[in-house]
Amino acid sequence: MAVEESVLQEYVNNYWGDAFPTYDIPNRLTVKKNKVHIYADLPYVPKAQQKTLMENIQHDISELLSRIFGYRQDLTLSITFQKETKPAEGTVEKGNKANKISNSKPIL
Repeated sequence: MAVEESVLQEYVNNYWGDAFPTYDIPNRLTVKKNKVHIYADLPYVPKAQQKTLMENIQHDISELLSRIFGYRQDLTLSITFQKETKPAEGTVEKGNKANKISNSKPIL
């Protein structure tokens, strides 16, 4: 496969943007001895769902590289997941954003 790493990285960056539109996924792609290695740090995902998600990502990116670049070798994927974050005291989580709850009393 004679494709610049930067071109592959751009396609992989687009994949992360589509898969996780509300997150900026830190990731790196390298090609060594004609083999693609991808490292990524994903947002929190419950432990029970991580294996299935990783398998889906492996399949999706392998399919993408095969379809566009004809790459048919095994892809090495190294994924880490962020720890679950608890909302700060006095906040309520809504979607991916935390909203502050006012502790002030209403004026009568």
